[in-house]
Amino acid sequence: MKLRRGYKPHWRDPIGVENVGDVVRREPATRYSRELVEETKTVWQPYYEKALTDEDAREIIENMVSFLAILADHRGRPADKAKPGKKPADGRH
Repeated sequence: MKLRRGYKPHWRDPIGVENVGDVVRREPATRYSRELVEETKTVWQPYYEKALTDEDAREIIENMVSFLAILADHRGRPADKAKPGKKPADGRH
């Protein structure tokens, strides 16, 4: 598309195929290292009949991270304890 003098492109104007830019294609960044994925597959493989894929290992990692976050959150909360000097309703100390 040849631009005329004083022309200001509009967002709806079509863009020619030749204007794809110099985008360098690269693999998406992984959230977990290759070593962690491989170690996860090694540790968990005995519990599965089929061979674990990298995606399976990533899912296991995500699930374990979520599970441990829940445990950590639960440990940080104060327990439901009776006020000092009061006995619980069932008579236990």
